[in-house]
Formats: sequence, C-alpha cells, structure tokens
Amino acid sequence: MGVIKVPVLEATQLATHNRAYRRGDIPSVRTAIDDFGSSGVRVLTRNDLFTIMERSNASTFNEKLEFMELELLHQYSEELSERSKRRKTEELRTSDLHELAYATQMKLRKTGEVKASKIVKVLTRSPLKAKQYSAAIKEKTAEQQKEVSTKLAHLRSLFMFVEAGLTQAQYEVVRDTNPDFYPCYSILKKLKKECYPEIHSITETCAEVRVQSLITQSSGYYCIVLCRSTSTCLWKEKKNIWQNPTPSSPRYCRPIRIRYVKENTDGTNEEIEYVETQIKELSKTKIDEISIKHKIVFIMVDGKVCNAATHTKSTMRCYICGATSSDFNDLTTERPCNTENMRFGLSLLHARIRFFESILHVAYKLPVMKWRARLTAEEKKLVETRKKEIQTKFREELGLLVDTPKANFGNTNDGSTSR
Repeated sequence: MGVIKVPVLEATQLATHNRAYRRGDIPSVRTAIDDFGSSGVRVLTRNDLFTIMERSNASTFNEKLEFMELELLHQYSEELSERSKRRKTEELRTSDLHELAYATQMKLRKTGEVKASKIVKVLTRSPLKAKQYSAAIKEKTAEQQKEVSTKLAHLRSLFMFVEAGLTQAQYEVVRDTNPDFYPCYSILKKLKKECYPEIHSITETCAEVRVQSLITQSSGYYCIVLCRSTSTCLWKEKKNIWQNPTPSSPRYCRPIRIRYVKENTDGTNEEIEYVETQIKELSKTKIDEISIKHKIVFIMVDGKVCNAATHTKSTMRCYICGATSSDFNDLTTERPCNTENMRFGLSLLHARIRFFESILHVAYKLPVMKWRARLTAEEKKLVETRKKEIQTKFREELGLLVDTPKANFGNTNDGSTSR
C-alpha cells in the first residue's frame, strides 16, 4: 500500500484551487488531486480533516487523531484507480502464484477472515471448484434479489392500501384483479405492524413512545427500503433523499404522546419541554454503512402553542416582535425581533382559515367602510344585515355554513370550509 500524504493547503493554493473548482476544471475540494503528477497526493483542507474527526465518538483528542488516520488510509486506499493498483503491485506480481496465494491466505487469517482464508486455500488446491463456488454465489444472489423484489412489491401494495384508505373488503376486491402481484391481507397486516414504533408506556391517562425509538425505526426502515429499491449507495452522496412535502400538515406526522389532561398554558409548556429534552438526547442512527443525523424542529404548531411557549398572553400580539394589529399600521417604526422565538417559524397550520375569516369580515364591513372604529347603531345594523346576506348565499349556492357558532366549541370555519 502506498503512503498517502495529506498536505494542508496554503492560502494562495486554496484560492487557486477554489477558482478552478468554480470554473468546473476539477470535481470538488474533497476529491481533488494536486499538481504533483502521478505521486497520488490528495489535497484536503482543514475543514475536511475536521469533518472526518467529527464522525468519531472518541472522548480524547489523540483517539480522534488515530481515527482520522485510519479513516484516511481506508478511504484513499480503496479509491485508487485500476491503473494505480497495477503499478503499485507490479513488483509483487512477479512472485510465484502459489507464494501469492499462500501470502493472501495468511494475511486473511491474520486479519480474522478465517472463512475467506479457507476458501482461498481450497481454490488454490482445487482450481476446478471455482466453478462450483461461482454457481453457488450466483444462485444465492438470485435468491436475495428475488426476496428483495417480493418485499418491495408487498411494500408498494401496503403503500397503496394506506394512501387510498381501503378497508379489508375493498382491498380483497382489488387483489382479485391480480393475485400474483398483491399479497394476501395477512401479509399487509404483518408489514404494517413492523412499521409501528416500540411503545414506551401506557397508563389510564397517557400513552407514549420515545422520540429516539420513533426516529430510528422510521428513518432506518425508510433508508433500507429506498436503497434496496434504487440499488444505489445513497449514503455516499451528501444530499437530502427525502423531504416532507407537507410540513404543516398531519399527513406525515406520528404521535409521540397522548395525554388525557385539560389543555392550558402550563400543560403546553410541559409538553414542549418534554419533547425538546428528548430531541437533545437524540443520537445518530447507524445502519450498515449509513449514518443518519436527525434534526427536528417545531414547525407544525398553531398560534395557541406559540403564545404559550413564548409567554405571549394576548392572541392579538405577534409572538416574534410583540406588535399588535394597530402597531403594524406604523411602517416607520422598526421593531426588534426575538430571534429565540423564530424557532417556531411562521406557522401555516391555520393560515387558510384565518385568511378566509379576514375576507369575510372585510366583506361584512364594506357598507360602512370602517374596521376598528366604533360603529353607531345604524352601522351595526348594516353590518349585521350584510353578514346574514353573505351567510345565506354561501348556504344556498355552496351548501356551506360559514361563521356560525358551534355548540361548546368554535364555529363552522374549519379547514374544509376554507378550501
């Protein structure tokens, strides 16, 4: 194995390299080869070395350095081209065939690969058995590919079953059209059960799962299925392989804890603290060569949760800058924003409903052309008449009840009505 040198770029070299990278003359900083010709010297920046050390779970700096050294040797020894490998082993290949085979056998045994060492020994003594080994490997590979193909077909059936919201009877009707492709319902039940996370605890008033268990089970299962279905090593490419298309919708949400308690500010803050504590304790999910780092943010929250978490007492006040609706009319004043509260984002959970209600209220007050000013008795009567007129047209033409109070909670302005 050749010695791998990893020089640190000087400022001028780094600037020249970055300009070449932007022009497209070289692939990237991580895989660039410098101008030393065929010396095989790799050019890495300090950031690259730090990234490699960061993957180590060692507690001391010396252990991290050892991990980085082993990682570099392992990584770049495998990335040599066929031409480089032939050049480096040219002198070695002049040795006798039996000597090379015996040396390979002993090296494998020394590294703990006893079974591989025995296979080399058998093939060296009886070269005709190579055909048997090759046939057995092909047969085993074909069986594994068939098993994976069957598994993916079953998962596609489960996906169709869940997405369409089918009942067992409806699925059986669909299955009759192609029994060879669609598995029986019992297999779907088994696959669906495998997708459930491990339940941490269940009491009379609470049921919960751990965030770590939920994330590990979901992301790990997803990555395995995705890599098998695409037959590619996606973990070698640093990119997002899936992104939630509806982040402010419960479509891809899974419950963490269900409690039978009265909803109030203290209870909301208690739940936020409970979830945040588990998020801080999350560890990476490792599956074979895949390492998944989880980043979880609060994005599906409504105004009530934001106000409770940011200790904003009025629902008419912005939880980011603290301004009220009357302050927004003053465009000359700059209001400082609380950056800590921005972690909740601008929630779109009820945006459609609030926009719909805003249009309704503007339409109600068109006859008087006033918004916050006090209305006279005659103006109030005009607004009420206009409101009843609009509600009647919605009911007669669209069959919808809008802005009508409901018993015990809210009104009829829900998501379906606003859509």
